Amino acid sequence: MNFKTDIRGDFLVISAVGDINLNSDVSKLYLLVESGLAQGKKDIALSFTAESFLYTRHIAVLVRALELIKDRGGSLTIINPNKDIADVLFLIDPDSLIRQAESEEALLALPASR
Repeated sequence: MNFKTDIRGDFLVISAVGDINLNSDVSKLYLLVESGLAQGKKDIALSFTAESFLYTRHIAVLVRALELIKDRGGSLTIINPNKDIADVLFLIDPDSLIRQAESEEALLALPASR
């Protein structure tokens, strides 16, 4: 699975290139989060395609990334999650630690971590 990265304001945006499905290996996502944090980017945003679906092993990577981000005092935002991803976020994140933004423009309006 390939991802592209971009800096948008205070955020490192990591975008999936293509749909995430059962056969997708998203381990690179964790490495990109780790690298961004090492470079001083505490606010991470993830963007998935409209057809992406997160399976158990993908969710495990997302939870590990969230734990790392929180340990470093950062924030995690999902940009425009589809219904399936929004449902997963509701189940794994009852405390709403993962923010959601309707678009990249809405992302830029969110406060950055301090």
